[in-house]
Parts: sequence; structure tokens; C-alpha cells
Amino acid sequence: MLPNSLEENLTCLKEWQNGFKGDSFVYDYPLGRAHYGDLGYMAISKTIYRDIQSLDQLGVNGCISCQELRAGFPHNFPNYVMAMMLVNPNRDFEELKEEYFEALYGNDWKEAVEYLENLSENSSCDHFNAIGDRINPQMETKYKKAQELAKDAFAMIENNCLSQSGSNLHEWKQLGYHREYVQKLAAALEQIAAGNPEKADCSWHEFLDLIRRNEDFAQNNLDVYRVIEVAKNYDGFKL
Repeated sequence: MLPNSLEENLTCLKEWQNGFKGDSFVYDYPLGRAHYGDLGYMAISKTIYRDIQSLDQLGVNGCISCQELRAGFPHNFPNYVMAMMLVNPNRDFEELKEEYFEALYGNDWKEAVEYLENLSENSSCDHFNAIGDRINPQMETKYKKAQELAKDAFAMIENNCLSQSGSNLHEWKQLGYHREYVQKLAAALEQIAAGNPEKADCSWHEFLDLIRRNEDFAQNNLDVYRVIEVAKNYDGFKL
């Protein structure tokens, strides 16, 4: 029987290392499906940062990520963190954040990052992937807050869409589309957490309509098939 918890896996690793002294690496799935539950992509970025920083303590020399190729909605910071930390595990997370988002969004990057971090605080990789209770009053409140955050971000995003150009403008436009994505998905998840499956499915179908109609726009960053598949299999939504 394979180990199925962190503790069991670490115990298995140590036992294996007692008999094998060669090179080794971690094969993990940080962007396989967990990331869809992190609406801001900032919590999963910090988890990847800490995990790679700890590889040396585990006695392994690298990491292979089994993941979607298009795991970059609303941004590719999780992938950036993974790449930079594997090259130099001594990098500072705040330094990486400034380096990436200043290039991505321009002058107002700090305001954008604050918004994204708040979205991450008000969503959950675990809840999205059916870990823990489905009916969850705390998550119900958080998903409601995520919708409010997305609604309030309109002015910030609009101002930057009017003032930016080139690649920065494209990224602000994508954040604008992501704002709608968050509002509709968080509304569906709020009803799941509240124990209202019929209302959840109504909001879910509004979300499906949005991402299907706009697939061409975000195709390079969002795997529409995969987010539908994961939400259907783990959250219990219906097609």
C-alpha cells in the first residue's frame, strides 16, 4: 500500500535513503489541480517557494512538476518561483515578487499584488479539491469576500487598462477578465460551502458560459477543459 500522507511519505523517503545514497529528486503536482482553488495564485506560489527551499533538508537534489502547461491564470508567478528557486534556492520571496510583478503590471504592481494576495486569503486549494467538509461556513464567508474584492478591483483595473500599453496592457486586460472569472466561480463555491447545491449549479453554469465564450482570449493561460474537469470531479458540479 502506497503512503498517502505527508508524514508517511517522509518516513518512506528516509527508509529508502537508508539503503540508497545516489542522486534523487521530488516528483510533485503543485500545479496539477490544487492551483485552481487559489483564486489569486499567491498562496500556491508561497507553498512552492517553501517546498523547493526545503529540498536540501530532505536530502534530494531537485524537483519535477507534473502539471498543466497552461497554469498561468491570472499570472505565471507560481511557475516563475519554481524556476528561480530551482536555480538558486536562496532567493528571497519578496524579492522574487517585486521582480516579477513590477515587470508584469508596471507602476501599480503593488496594488495588484495586494488584491491577488487578498483573493488567495479568501479561497482554498483544499476546499476546491474536496479536502475537508464541503459545507463550511468559514469558506462560505471567504468566497463571499472574494466576490467583493473582485467587484472592488474594477476601478484599479480600468485605470491601468486606460494608462498602460504593450505587454503590461495585455496583463491588465487579463486581470480584468479574471475579475469576472472570480466573481462567478466564487459565487458557485459560496453556495457549495453553504450547502445549496441547486443554487451552486446555477452559478456554476454562469461560470461555464463565461469561460467557454472567452476561451480564445485566455487560451495560453487557462486550460478550460481542465478547470471544468477538476471542479466537476471534486466540487460536485454538474455539466
